[in-house]
Amino acid sequence: MASSSGHSEEVSTICSLTGVTPEEAQFFLEASNGDVQQAASMCLESTPSRRPAAGQNGTSTHVAVPPRPLPPAQPAPDPFARPRGPRTPVEWILHAPMLVIGGGIQLIVTLVSGSFSAIGFVGSRILPQPILRFFHRTVHAIEQGNAEIDAQEAAVSFNRQFTSRYGEVHPRFLECSWQEAAVQAQNQHRSLFVYLHSRAHEDTEQFCSGTLCSSPLVDYVTEHFICWGGDIRSSDAYRLSAQLRVSRYPCVAVLVSTRGRAKLIQRLEGHQSPADLVSELQRGQNVHTAQLAAQQANIQEQDTNRRLREEQDAAFQQSLREDQERERKREEKRKAEQDAKQAAADAERRAKEEEDARQRAVVDAAEALQRRKLEKAAALGPAPPRGSPDTTAVRIRLKDGSSHQRVFSAQDPLQAVFDFVESLDQLDSWQYSLVSTYPRLTLSQTSAQQALSQLQLVPQATLFVQSEDGSS
Repeated sequence: MASSSGHSEEVSTICSLTGVTPEEAQFFLEASNGDVQQAASMCLESTPSRRPAAGQNGTSTHVAVPPRPLPPAQPAPDPFARPRGPRTPVEWILHAPMLVIGGGIQLIVTLVSGSFSAIGFVGSRILPQPILRFFHRTVHAIEQGNAEIDAQEAAVSFNRQFTSRYGEVHPRFLECSWQEAAVQAQNQHRSLFVYLHSRAHEDTEQFCSGTLCSSPLVDYVTEHFICWGGDIRSSDAYRLSAQLRVSRYPCVAVLVSTRGRAKLIQRLEGHQSPADLVSELQRGQNVHTAQLAAQQANIQEQDTNRRLREEQDAAFQQSLREDQERERKREEKRKAEQDAKQAAADAERRAKEEEDARQRAVVDAAEALQRRKLEKAAALGPAPPRGSPDTTAVRIRLKDGSSHQRVFSAQDPLQAVFDFVESLDQLDSWQYSLVSTYPRLTLSQTSAQQALSQLQLVPQATLFVQSEDGSS
């Protein structure tokens, strides 16, 4: 027989669910061959006074953290087989040998399974591959025997067997896990109607056939809810029942899923008539609707406040942008004015610099012209006497109308005439040429070395000074 230390976790679970002592829990656990749910059901049937008290209507409770998982369940037994009544003391005495044998077999299976794990660890290092593969197949077969039933498979089996036993008129239970059903209900903005089935309770048969399958109830829950049902011997339904703290069956609950969390709105335990159950569901829906309306009003107020803050922030940002735009335009105007003033000042400065440079150029030109006059006057030799043979009289007319005459030797170069012209105070041109009307000649520095006789400027000639530098 398994010792109490070998099932300490299972014993603690049974005690928390039923309120029995650890010794009683150990006894029922061994009597049910290690099946925690069966042991808990036996405790509730045999010691009804120890059932934990629970209200019929659940308050708002979040269902988020799953309880400790149930030990692996055997594949889908019939949840609707009629349960046996409580055993009498004589039946317990007669059944005790079988309990001892069953507990011993369970202990042997546990020890063998643990031994296989140790042998597998060691054998993977020393056993030949064929033997090792046979060992793995054997362990796999044992593990498959204790495999837990998939939530969807359990839901499909429950729905099929419920329909087979009670007919087609019943709530349309979704064939999925209760979490998936809650998500579907949330997506459709509806509540989740949950039915938790336990074949070990005497009210289950009457509740299923008389209440759960009645047309008024079916019509009501179909119209207002998404429905899900499960046998608490399956791990999915058992975990949900533990989370909802169910202490009496049959149990109906209403859940609302928001943001991935299931919230308990109502929990109704034990047998009720169709009218009473519909009335309770309506009352719960009304309370929840009022709570939901208050929550929605609060949410709406929060949304209104949020929108008001957003509008105020938007208006502030718009005003800030307008102020920044005005400041930018003022800065651009100020900068444009400053640039215009700077440009005017630069233009004035450049004009003054140009005028100064022009004035300096005029002064420099006048000084240079004066120096040239002095140099040319000093370079001129004495003029031949008037009337001397082989001479010529050259008359120079300036643009101011003045006339100047000098006698030159007929063999003097034209440069001598240029020197005479440049020595005159009335000359104000830096570049010039000499023009003769007859013969028509224009004499420049290129002809400066030719003799006057060669240029036919003998015995006399009149030359006009023609300025070429634009000086007035």
